[in-house]
Amino acid sequence: MAAALALCAAELSSSFHVVVSKEQAKGGTEAAIGVETRAVYQGNPWDELAASGRREAAAAFNQARYREAADLFRKIEKRVSGGAKPLYKSLADLSEGYAFWDAFDYREGWNRLQSANKGLEMAALFGGPPGLKEVVARLKENLSFLEKLVMGTKEIKPELFLDLLANAQHRAHTEKKYEEATVRLLRALEVLAQARLAERGFQFDRIDPDRLPASLKTDFIQKYTSPLDGRIKPDLLGDYRLLKEIGDPLGIAFDQQWSTFKIPLEARERSILGHGFTPMPPDRYQQLWELALKISGTPPEKRFHFPKMEF
Repeated sequence: MAAALALCAAELSSSFHVVVSKEQAKGGTEAAIGVETRAVYQGNPWDELAASGRREAAAAFNQARYREAADLFRKIEKRVSGGAKPLYKSLADLSEGYAFWDAFDYREGWNRLQSANKGLEMAALFGGPPGLKEVVARLKENLSFLEKLVMGTKEIKPELFLDLLANAQHRAHTEKKYEEATVRLLRALEVLAQARLAERGFQFDRIDPDRLPASLKTDFIQKYTSPLDGRIKPDLLGDYRLLKEIGDPLGIAFDQQWSTFKIPLEARERSILGHGFTPMPPDRYQQLWELALKISGTPPEKRFHFPKMEF
């Protein structure tokens, strides 16, 4: 009965004590009121139970449920004994950092991940759970990438394109949310074009009409002049038209793929987060993904991935 009560209370406890009489400790069977007692065992059940809780939190993290993973790690941190607390605090910080990053809050994500990195490095020195060293190694790679998004003065950074690619893949492969993945993928292609236009001296949200090629000027002024502030603001297709017209290789690559690109783009227009009522088909998203890589010329090694927790 005592063992059953201990197991039931483990979820709500951070320590327990087994108390018996001296007679019972010697192997006797009788215990009476008033008999002198002593504790023969005391401990924290969560030092043993933490491994299963850690696996549950890791599974949530690997499914991009970063906030849920952080909450689970925080609960374990509160319950384990003092020596184990720094590990679970760092894992919670890590999960929150990736939650902020996944929501495009790069600065806050950077702050949390920097904090997590220090704690996990220390934990890895003393062993830590299996797979921790691999998480730390991937975290360092990610921090190096994230630093480029956080630091610097450029408004449009090429790294944003790669981040949006990765974010799209999270939505598609991990969550099977092809509508949201498509939104991010198209935004990635737009960012790529805007970054290239910036390199060519065009401000993406206020194109100077005097710098437009004569073949585009009238059409762009009529089509892309904002009714809010009177500035010329091309959309994704307009950006690539302009790049092609000025002879940029990116615009030329887009134009060469246009007949194929139209197919998934039409599916996107008919989708629920587009302008229609039909969910985005997974195969059309995949087709769009492959076109994005082809148009951008992005090799596999330039893409990055968040860590996987295998513990």
